Amino acid sequence: MEALHIANHVYYTVLAAFGLPTNVLTIWILVQRRKKPGETKATSSLYLIALAAADSLVLIFIVIIERVVHSLILGSRVSFGLFCPWLIWLDYGTHNASIWIIVAYTTERFVAVHFPIWRHRVCKPSTAKAIIAVVFALSYLFALPHFFSEEPKTFTSRNGTFFICDLREDISAAYRLTLIWGQSTLSFFLPFVFIIIQNGLIIHRLRGLRRVQQTSLSLGVNNRLKNSSSPVERDDNSQASNSRRAQNITPCETFPLQPPQELPRQEHTQGTRPRSDTETQGRPRLLTTSSVANPCQVRAKVSTPSNIPLRPTTRISNKPIYILLTISTVFVLLWLPRLVYLLILRINNIDRHAELSWRLGSDISNMLGLLNSSINIFLYCFADKRFRQDLVKILTCGRRQSVPVVNMLRNADTFCGDSIALGH
Repeated sequence: MEALHIANHVYYTVLAAFGLPTNVLTIWILVQRRKKPGETKATSSLYLIALAAADSLVLIFIVIIERVVHSLILGSRVSFGLFCPWLIWLDYGTHNASIWIIVAYTTERFVAVHFPIWRHRVCKPSTAKAIIAVVFALSYLFALPHFFSEEPKTFTSRNGTFFICDLREDISAAYRLTLIWGQSTLSFFLPFVFIIIQNGLIIHRLRGLRRVQQTSLSLGVNNRLKNSSSPVERDDNSQASNSRRAQNITPCETFPLQPPQELPRQEHTQGTRPRSDTETQGRPRLLTTSSVANPCQVRAKVSTPSNIPLRPTTRISNKPIYILLTISTVFVLLWLPRLVYLLILRINNIDRHAELSWRLGSDISNMLGLLNSSINIFLYCFADKRFRQDLVKILTCGRRQSVPVVNMLRNADTFCGDSIALGH
């Protein structure tokens, strides 16, 4: 137990010291990115800013105040008193907001991919801001029952007197059970179902689009190959076409390449006035040989070489969805041990927190779950090259050059104001 206490002390201290500054740095980078031209219509940065803010609140209330200050520094020997219900309410509210921001972001991308006709209504900055505000409001609203169910408690052991926040003794068993299972459903069951199903459908949809693109590219290459013939046939066809053109059109050798000459500007004499554009409209303009461009030049402008191959680019460039899938996968993996632990306790009605094995399982699952609030900056660096370069630029005080503007511009269709291109 002493070794476990030291591990908690070191882990949560490092987590708070590292996680909170990185979340603030993430918010700064994303806010500065939104100030760039073309980024104001993007909604992904709004959700990522909201997620970083919610994770920062999780680190402040759950990690710093409850774990580091109260449990580790003060040793749980100081009572929260009347602040205890407020602390528990803020803990559950920020935890709910941190989870359901990911669910809202996933739902928006799901609508954008599967229902493109609705994306102009859903995928707008104003809509994203309203959704984020509603998520935060509902998160704290659904955490409100904990405010009326918690109270400070005191228990005495051989090591001294300790103060904790726990459920009140006068609430019924049914209400206690409803509160526990309701919070578990709100924090784990429903988010897991929404995230896994919607991300699976998004991946299925994108794979289908990739197959369609590969099929269209292969058909285009086959048509080019069919239209192209052997060298002998191309020579025969070229000779035949040249003979036909010689009968009707003057060849290029007899029509030398000359730049078109400008018509001389007409000078108006005294007593006359120049003709306006409205007077000359509708009248045919006399064409001279000097004003007619060489037809060989015209053909040279519009003709394209037939031996340029089609470049089969099938990679899907969709950084926002890559970031979303990365965040969702890490969230499920890190909070899954906590879900399994709670299910074992709730289903079997086990209360063995004093035993070392159960205490170890509880602490490790909490450590992994709270780690999710500190590592998003690594996930963004892994999935987004622009974010990685912006971070390097900040850390090196601007000595590294940022991404050229040409590399940021993408000729592609957009989902929710972010690039999602097929064949880019």
